[in-house]
Amino acid sequence: MIVTLSGAFLAKEVEKVVKPKGIKVHLFEFRGGRRESDGELVSLMERELGVAGVKVEKISYQQDPLTMLRYVQRCHWFVASRFHSSVFAYLAQVPQIIIPYHQKLVDFAFDIGLEVGMVPLERPGWPEVFRNKLLSMISEPERFTARVPITWACESAKQNFEFLEMSIR
Repeated sequence: MIVTLSGAFLAKEVEKVVKPKGIKVHLFEFRGGRRESDGELVSLMERELGVAGVKVEKISYQQDPLTMLRYVQRCHWFVASRFHSSVFAYLAQVPQIIIPYHQKLVDFAFDIGLEVGMVPLERPGWPEVFRNKLLSMISEPERFTARVPITWACESAKQNFEFLEMSIR
């Protein structure tokens, strides 16, 4: 099960890995609406993979975060190309690869102890690195599971809310 990726050209890399193994791909639309929607990219990936004969299911954007979390929890593996998708995979304790389009994803990967899961977009040949990481994640999922416990994230969030509450008094 795989989340939406950062470009249709990665469809070929995904196809090379999942098609021979008969793995079904779930493409998540993590951002709906008109502003920065994932809809077009998800539809493009769905078409590209479908034409290649890969089994694909689109998971449309849901406003309820618990509904989305339940979908993510059903995944065996996860490729995150949005910050919130990576957070959901972390909370669901699903092994993941992170395509860090922004520094916040790099920071998050280090915060949760998942440096091995990052794809170095700044290096030439990163699609091949991605493919190799995907193969590794499927065969060794424990290597791509965050090392920092979720309790840390919960405590950190709690402290942030307490700080905000104190700030508005």
